[in-house]
Amino acid sequence: LAVALGTRPFRFLGQWCTGVGARVTDTSTGGARLRATEALTVSGMQDATTARNFDGAAVTLTRDAEVGDRCPRLRSVATVAEGTASGDLQPYDDAPVDGCESYRDPDRD
Repeated sequence: LAVALGTRPFRFLGQWCTGVGARVTDTSTGGARLRATEALTVSGMQDATTARNFDGAAVTLTRDAEVGDRCPRLRSVATVAEGTASGDLQPYDDAPVDGCESYRDPDRD
């Protein structure tokens, strides 16, 4: 997961809450290749704004061994159908991401 608006993907923390009004636009990789399960995720955020993020970027969607195949591998995803994301969003796939971000201990990696 490269950029997240909202805490829903981080359910491993034991709980999540809903934010309001986050805005992410024109995010790029500066020419570098991005490797992530999801490049941009909006979940647990209402009235969000996303536009032109990772346009033209080389994105490789990968599988996270800790979460397996239960989570989507998508460039832009939002959880609008389940009611945990809304706003003016760049084109996205609607898919559940509850708990899709795994925890990595920096001392372990």
